[in-house]
Amino acid sequence: MKIITGFQSAKSVLSRQTSTDLYASTLEEGVRGIIDDVRKRGDRALFALTLKFDGIELDSLEINKDRVRDAYRKVDKELIEALNLAASQINSFHNAQKENIWHEISRKDTGQIIRSLKRVGVYVPGGTASYPSTVLMTAIPAIIAGVNEDQANC
Repeated sequence: MKIITGFQSAKSVLSRQTSTDLYASTLEEGVRGIIDDVRKRGDRALFALTLKFDGIELDSLEINKDRVRDAYRKVDKELIEALNLAASQINSFHNAQKENIWHEISRKDTGQIIRSLKRVGVYVPGGTASYPSTVLMTAIPAIIAGVNEDQANC
């Protein structure tokens, strides 16, 4: 593991590792380009972007149950227990957040607009930086936001 100290050093390393050359010269333009590409080309864009950024060539965006079962067998049981504990805590927090969403408004001139979404995409890097916590912290809130309280046990 390489430890990078100092903001400028980290910024320098990240600027070399992060490439938006296919889309634009600035990060914001790059993100807009990626979003536009995914809107236009859908899954084909996701396959190309995964290859570009993660160096992985996908043939599907879904993982079948047999592959998940095999992966569980390869992972240390203590890690699985820790991930299950984290998932449980994330689940509890976001369920409580969903149940209490209106209690935080205290003035008449403020409010929230809550709109349901038909679907949500969650991107989790799978290349050199694979973090199970990214899956937990993005997928669990998305699942909870889309189901009623009876179904929100991830």
